Amino acid sequence: EKNTARIAADLGWDGNWPALAIALPLRGVAHQLACHSQLLRCDDSVGNAVVFHFRIPYDNLCAAGSVDKLCAGLTERFGKTAKVEVEIGAVQVTADILAQAEQRIRQRAAEQKVQADPFLQNLMHEFGATVTQESIRPV
Repeated sequence: EKNTARIAADLGWDGNWPALAIALPLRGVAHQLACHSQLLRCDDSVGNAVVFHFRIPYDNLCAAGSVDKLCAGLTERFGKTAKVEVEIGAVQVTADILAQAEQRIRQRAAEQKVQADPFLQNLMHEFGATVTQESIRPV
């Protein structure tokens, strides 16, 4: 959205919410809220605050003052009063979803590397060894 891009630029931010969500100095439920939220848009038409509109997959992420802590983290990060509005619904681009996708890619690469390893190929051929897929972990 054009307004969000302009506001992000005004804040000196590239607009990459998943990266910012991970980088904010939040802990506990507030960190989970940030990492599981999808930024829908930003609005600065109300006073001098920036309103961040998020969608989250479930409402228990709003427990224990997490929204207030996220507001405080955004206010500190940008030096401008931040407000957070949250709606519940399906999310597509969040820090958590991107991290899971990255983990799946790394896991597949590790599995392919193990399967292509000449030493392991030799063990499988010579001794009938097998590799348990669940034992393969990316490093």
